[in-house]
Amino acid sequence: MSNTKVITTIPAPIEKIWALVGNFGDIPYLSDLIKQTTLEGEGVGCVRTLDLASGGLVKERLDVYSDAEHHYTYTIINDDTCPLPFQNYSASVALRALDADSTELSWGGTFEPKPGASEADAIGAANSVYTSAIAGILSALT
Repeated sequence: MSNTKVITTIPAPIEKIWALVGNFGDIPYLSDLIKQTTLEGEGVGCVRTLDLASGGLVKERLDVYSDAEHHYTYTIINDDTCPLPFQNYSASVALRALDADSTELSWGGTFEPKPGASEADAIGAANSVYTSAIAGILSALT
């Protein structure tokens, strides 16, 4: 298994950041990468489908969610048709208040490279998504 994680400090209160990232079915901060997001179901077990700007669909199931702890975990469930270079992917998003006006955001995943993809390609793709999300969050906060 491969893994990667991006951790950054965001100069904003935890509740303000959670308002952006805590809604599993709505991820406007990734609008450069995702044309449309649809959600089937509610709460743990719901599935969001991401229609990628680059083509293809990614289906993700919400596995763990804690509003109180500002944390969730999700799994890609369409390995056979997912255009990303990894499979058996699971990721977590977590926030931790550092003080009243700054928050640590951690976004990381574990996965295996798909056949034909290198570990570097898979890690690079995951890191690209995480850093794009963080850039989008920072942009949305300004």
